[in-house]
Amino acid sequence: MAPTKRKADTSEDRPSSSISNISSSSKSPTDKQQQQSSPSTTKNSIYKKRGQRFVVEDSTNMEKFIPCAIIKEGELVDLELEGKKNKIVRRILKEAKGNITIYMREGDNDKRIVPFFREASIFSNFHPVTFNVASREFCCNEQFFHYCKAISFGDRAIADKIMQTKSPKSQKLLGRRIEGFDPSLWEPISILAMVIGLMRKFQQNESIRKDLLATGDAELIEASPFDAKWGAGIGANQIIAGEDWEGTNFLGRTLMAVRNQLLSPNEETSEAPPVNSLSSSPITEFATNKELCLATSLINDFGIVLK
Repeated sequence: MAPTKRKADTSEDRPSSSISNISSSSKSPTDKQQQQSSPSTTKNSIYKKRGQRFVVEDSTNMEKFIPCAIIKEGELVDLELEGKKNKIVRRILKEAKGNITIYMREGDNDKRIVPFFREASIFSNFHPVTFNVASREFCCNEQFFHYCKAISFGDRAIADKIMQTKSPKSQKLLGRRIEGFDPSLWEPISILAMVIGLMRKFQQNESIRKDLLATGDAELIEASPFDAKWGAGIGANQIIAGEDWEGTNFLGRTLMAVRNQLLSPNEETSEAPPVNSLSSSPITEFATNKELCLATSLINDFGIVLK
């Protein structure tokens, strides 16, 4: 499946645009609290009503995709209904205080996107949320991913260190120190690790599962300007502006596949075909048949060469 192509930006942290903080997981403040502390709007960054939607008037040229709805704890809220609470919506977007995901829509058609980046987003691997795999508790999907990487190459010392730290950044750095690491062998195994981690993360945490399912058929895009493999290779501002991007967005595409699986949990799954590079990894021991099938399908879709 060929990835969608658009463009890029590295200015992820422009609070005035209210867009880079796309998603978070803590409880949203009450409307009254937000009204009391809402910042005043500025000429270059304000939501103005146009027809049935709100667009962003901003010097960063975000007119390709416009915010059309927000998701609060799994429930879609049309921004049109939030019109009289303009400042409240701006504050929520700016500070990412609520359990909120932003839908973006292209013009008047039905194409919708959900760009995400940084640990405030429930879709980020850095997002702190606990889940269990094989009777072991993980603090985030980044920890699980690099733990799988370490044990796949027999480096138990690094695996133990990964489990001892709660910092996703430290977990990632430790994952780069694995003895005997072979990137060509890891590539297909990494897809299985990501599938298992995301499936368990959303299966075991109802609130974030509701948020994932509430995105419907929207395209999920990791708006990372630093990662063109798992992400888009560009930032949220330029994605929203409709610029081209060359990244393969493996994380976003895996999330969408997991979303589809969670939407049809009782769907029958055929036996996963044997794949040498997957069966050689110890992580297959705690993968379900559905997870193996989904990983195998994604490996084929991503065009990954199996060893």
